[in-house]
Amino acid sequence: MAAAEGPAEAVRADLAFHRALLAATHNELLERMKVVIESGLAERDRIVRGSAHAGRPVPGHLAVLDAVRDRDPGAAEAAMRTLLAQSVRDLDEVRKGLRT
Repeated sequence: MAAAEGPAEAVRADLAFHRALLAATHNELLERMKVVIESGLAERDRIVRGSAHAGRPVPGHLAVLDAVRDRDPGAAEAAMRTLLAQSVRDLDEVRKGLRT
């Protein structure tokens, strides 16, 4: 995963990453929730756009990718939990900045 050239490219790369991850799960429920998940990603991108987080590489993606590539479900779950927790912290930070 290379660094994106700018915020628009980062959004495209992030969406491609999540789509590939969804496909790799072979989980019918997640596949059915794809529209909801992508809607959430779009809302996150709308909120983050213009903040210090826009276009920033996501190191947690590499941990998830490595775990999936290694076919290690325990590591993949741990990496996803870490990634989601960091995403929540990042959104909270951006929201606090929007209120000031």
